[in-house]
Amino acid sequence: MKYLKMILTIFGVIILVSFITSNLSYFNLIKENTKDFINTFSILLIIFIVCFINGKKINNKGYLEGIKIGLIIDLIFIIIRLLLKKKITLYKLLFYIIVLLISIFGSITGINKKKNKS
Repeated sequence: MKYLKMILTIFGVIILVSFITSNLSYFNLIKENTKDFINTFSILLIIFIVCFINGKKINNKGYLEGIKIGLIIDLIFIIIRLLLKKKITLYKLLFYIIVLLISIFGSITGINKKKNKS
């Protein structure tokens, strides 16, 4: 249940940011490249923040929690990509690896911040 809440939070923010940047791009307030950068950056940032918060709640082995969350997110991205019948390119594979690493780093940072305050 706790993973479901994290995943819904992540994808809710991703959808909200994508909606906002798409509207800004539609009205020519930002360029397409800027929109893509903002979307990618926001995905990585929200994953880090959610994993950081999760890392502060657990007692040990933050990297395992980061791996779990990162793999769940990557699997959802891959399933969506396959359902849309899009190819998994080298760029997307690199993105999935970065998502996994960011989630691991976020969880480890969260657990370390909690230990430093104690």
